[in-house]
Amino acid sequence: MESIKCGNQYFTIPCNREGATSTLLLRFQAARVRQTCEVSCGATNTTFEITGILQWTRTIHGSAMRIINGESNVYDEIVLPDFLHIADVMLSWYKTIILVALGFILALVIGYLFLWTCGIKLLRGAGRIFFGVLCTFVRIARWTLKKVSTLVFRRCSRNQYPKKQL
Repeated sequence: MESIKCGNQYFTIPCNREGATSTLLLRFQAARVRQTCEVSCGATNTTFEITGILQWTRTIHGSAMRIINGESNVYDEIVLPDFLHIADVMLSWYKTIILVALGFILALVIGYLFLWTCGIKLLRGAGRIFFGVLCTFVRIARWTLKKVSTLVFRRCSRNQYPKKQL
């Protein structure tokens, strides 16, 4: 028989030279797990580490069914959240939010410095180009209307008062 010790949990499973597959149920009190386990099969001792973040899989319906089936009692089903892990996650979020806010403030400061040093010159140049193009379109439109009206009035004046030959 092989003995496995993981923290304060002990297991015994069959031990073969070819190896045997076994399923163990480990219970942890915190969401973030880092535990060293020791396996001894005969004279051979091996250690391995279990690390990770547990995901919550318990539901109210599942807890009620375990209590009804007698697999658990009410005291085992009342589990407080791992507040240290929640605080750690929230602190990492706050770090990200603070970094984003600092980056945003830095971008605003650099933007205003750029605007006041060479931004006004760029805006003035863009305004001149815009109004120059606008004035060109207005001139072309006026010239076109003038030419069209001149042609129309010439034709109208020729057709309206025909000259009589004497």
